[in-house]
Amino acid sequence: AAAAGGAGGPCASPSLASTAATKSPLDGAAAAAAAAPRRRFGARVYAQYAVFRPDCALMVRPAQPRLKRNESANGEYYSVAQQGSVLLEFARRVESTKSFDWSNKRIFGINATEIGTFAVTPPGQQITLERQVRSEDGSSYTPLKTLVVSPLSDMSGVRFSFETPDDAPEDASRWSVDVTNAEYFALKSLMFYSIPQLVGWNLALEPDHEAFPQWMMQRDDFGNGGGGGGYGS
Repeated sequence: AAAAGGAGGPCASPSLASTAATKSPLDGAAAAAAAAPRRRFGARVYAQYAVFRPDCALMVRPAQPRLKRNESANGEYYSVAQQGSVLLEFARRVESTKSFDWSNKRIFGINATEIGTFAVTPPGQQITLERQVRSEDGSSYTPLKTLVVSPLSDMSGVRFSFETPDDAPEDASRWSVDVTNAEYFALKSLMFYSIPQLVGWNLALEPDHEAFPQWMMQRDDFGNGGGGGGYGS
């Protein structure tokens, strides 16, 4: 019986022994990584939804909220210093090329409440969102930029238009993007999904606050670039 089974006995498995002998040393590192605490936040992740048309492109992406570290008698806590927004970026095509001029793009930021406007506005009705500048004495407001979402005449989709008071009449179509109903559905679904993240509710339920990266914290140059474009963009 011993001769038939070899030195390892009748229960020995040559195939398993071979597998153990050739096991990669990286498996131990992988097991250690799997056992380590998982952190939900780390390096930035850039994601967007884009619609390209012959003359103009529309790119939609989220802008994270900014956090502030606070101290109280009950200990340390975080608050949302500025809510996030969904950024709509318009870029015109560079003449005689297939490229778009993103260096001169126009940006309109939509906050959580304005996203609600997209949810409650009946199909076929126009949506108009404005950004205004208040006069020094606070007695009047001047339009700065306007986002208009209007239904197409054949109801096959909607038109996103970015308007400013300084635009010439011929500029209106150059800063407009026609979006199909399917694209509009996808765009709105992404905006609706983002609301808890924009106001920080998902962070309030995060048990490991030490996982918050520094780029989510409030800065002195807050809102002047980088991941800016928040609530009032």
